[in-house]
Amino acid sequence: TDSKDTVIMLKKTFHFYLKFVYGMFVYFLLLLFIVIPANAFQKVFLKQKGFCKPAFQLWATITLYVLGFNVTLHGKKEWIEDGHPPCVYVSNHQSQLDTVIYSQHIPSRGVVIAKKSLIFMPIVNMVMWSTDTIFLNRKDRQSSVNKLGHAAKEIKEKSLSVIIFPEGTRNRGGGLLPFKKGAFHMAKQANVPIVPVVIQNYTANMYNSEKKIFANGEIKMTVLDPIDMSSFDDVGEAAKHVHDLMEKELTEAKPASS
Repeated sequence: TDSKDTVIMLKKTFHFYLKFVYGMFVYFLLLLFIVIPANAFQKVFLKQKGFCKPAFQLWATITLYVLGFNVTLHGKKEWIEDGHPPCVYVSNHQSQLDTVIYSQHIPSRGVVIAKKSLIFMPIVNMVMWSTDTIFLNRKDRQSSVNKLGHAAKEIKEKSLSVIIFPEGTRNRGGGLLPFKKGAFHMAKQANVPIVPVVIQNYTANMYNSEKKIFANGEIKMTVLDPIDMSSFDDVGEAAKHVHDLMEKELTEAKPASS
C-alpha cells in the first residue's frame, strides 16, 4: 500500500511540474513577445496610459487554454466593459495566476498598483513599466500615501481606473485576509466607487503548489455592485463592508472544481 501511494504521489508531482513548466513557458513567452511590445508602443508612440487590452486578452486567452482554465464572468459585467465610469477595482489574491484570470476581462483605461519588490522580477517588471504600474513601498508609509494621492489625481484628471489587491499579499487559504485601507482612501479622494471583483477559490481543487494540484476546470469571476464611498465617513468601515461582501460571495460560490 505504501509503495502504491508513493507511485501515485510521484505521478501527481510529475504531472504538476510538467504542466507548471509548460504553462509558465507560454505565460512568459507571450508576455515578452506580445504584451510588452504592444504596451510599449501604446505608451511611447501613442502616449496612452493603461493596458493595451487586445494584447492582454490574447495573452490571457492562450495561457488559460494551455492551463486548462475556463474563466466565466458574472455579476455587474458593465463595470468591466469599455465605457464604464472610472473606479477602483479591489480583488482577492490567491496566486500569480490571478493576473491571467483578470486579464481576460481587463479594462482598457486602467493601471495596477503593486508592491515595489516586483520591480526586481525579470519580464514582469518590463510589463509593469509599459503599463505605468504604480509601485508601493510597504516599508515607507509616507511614500505609499503620496503614491496613492497621485493615483487619485490621475483617476480624476485622466478618467483612469485602478486595480489593487487590498489583502496586500497572496492568500492560498481560500478565504480573505484583512484589507489594507489604501484603495479606499484613494477612491474617497478621487470621489469614485469601489468595484469589488471576486475570483472563485481555485487553490482548493484546481491549482495548489503545496499539494501539487494542477487540474482543468471552470473559475467564476464575479463583479459585485459598486460601492459609493461618499456614504462612508470612515474608510475603515468601508473596507470592512467590502471585505464582508466579498467574503460572503467567496463562501457562497464554493471552491472551483475540475
